[in-house]
Amino acid sequence: MGAGAESVSTTTVRTWRTSSVITWASIGLFCLVGELWVMGTWLLSDDFRFSSGDRLSISSSREITIWVMQSAVVLSVVSAAWKVRQQCRRKKTFTFEAALFLGFVSTIWLDVLMNWGYRGGLYDQALVHTSTWGPYVPGWSSPGQEHQIVPLSGGWFGYVLGFAWALVTALLMRFIALRYWPHLKGARLALAALGTSIIGSILLEAACIQAGIYAYPRVTPGVTLFADQWYRMPLLNVASTGIFWGAIPFLIWHYHQTKGPESTILRGLGHLPRQLRPSAQTLACIGLMNVSVVGYFACFRLISLISHVPPLVDAPIPLV
Repeated sequence: MGAGAESVSTTTVRTWRTSSVITWASIGLFCLVGELWVMGTWLLSDDFRFSSGDRLSISSSREITIWVMQSAVVLSVVSAAWKVRQQCRRKKTFTFEAALFLGFVSTIWLDVLMNWGYRGGLYDQALVHTSTWGPYVPGWSSPGQEHQIVPLSGGWFGYVLGFAWALVTALLMRFIALRYWPHLKGARLALAALGTSIIGSILLEAACIQAGIYAYPRVTPGVTLFADQWYRMPLLNVASTGIFWGAIPFLIWHYHQTKGPESTILRGLGHLPRQLRPSAQTLACIGLMNVSVVGYFACFRLISLISHVPPLVDAPIPLV
């Protein structure tokens, strides 16, 4: 009787512990199927268009800036992919960092959520870009959707480059927060990650906006820097970027490094057959990043309820 009860208890615990990685992997699989369907349908349609950019209305110096920036974005993504590949080869396994990197890659299709039902962001038409795939997302509509674009350095490689927010958060945590307060944990660690991610986001977004990748059309009264300029920075939106692109993936990675692989979204991974673990890990990271980005755009939508759209003044780039 005792042995039987212990067996049932052990099975129950294992089932519960497996549920976390199974749940996140299921979400990841659902998102991956949705992405393949939406992007595949769009790519095969007559609505797919590719453009090298409209640079007739910009100055020569701005055009040089644009090409330097686009090259830097592509090189950064390629370098990160090479670094992850080298790590996998060195460790002779598909690492958590590689799975998380693919999680960032998988969020590309969510770019159109930024302008679902309203305008949450503007892109520079002078950038190399494609048309939007928004109409291929069920229920999607947007003001001026016929003119909307998705730049390679913004909505394509830019989403992969989202790992920079997590990386900057990790660096700030390592050299500032954890250096002076090495025993941070729990809620204090999370708060420190939130704070550093917002600081990092202000720096990164300022660089992206000034480089001419995108601009914010909306102003939130009292919490927007340079509200009357085209390079305005609504701090609530910038903070949301830091939290969902920086703090959340950093915390998941940090606990994976310090508490072991089964500390968060991968809880129960060890109970899966060995041959399924790399796929389950990757799908779980895809699920995590897709949920995080959906949460990010949900925050944008909520912020829009207390913001307004003043005219963009003297923008040196063609924003659409």
